Amino acid sequence: LDAMKQHLEHTGVQQYGCGVLWRLALDDTNQVAIAKAGGIRTVLDAMKQHPEHARLQDDGGRALRIFVANNPVNRDAIVKAGGFQLLEKAKNNTNAAQEGNSICVIS
Repeated sequence: LDAMKQHLEHTGVQQYGCGVLWRLALDDTNQVAIAKAGGIRTVLDAMKQHPEHARLQDDGGRALRIFVANNPVNRDAIVKAGGFQLLEKAKNNTNAAQEGNSICVIS
């Protein structure tokens, strides 16, 4: 998370970080720890900073979907931070759509 926060402008760092976070978040204990450490905001910031980078949007969207799985606290945090709108924007991004990503809106 620190590397992502310090290198927000670097697409590769953000993509790699989002990919690592969604994989780590598959474990419920990690989901909570990542959220407490600011992981939700970090993923949202990465997605906002690099809206045209399809792979980053896909990995960020996966991370956000996993963060909310069976976790209403994380879901509320993502809603309050504007995450649903960001996911919708990523889903509609033409570059992302061309790569056949798996971004979907959390409901």
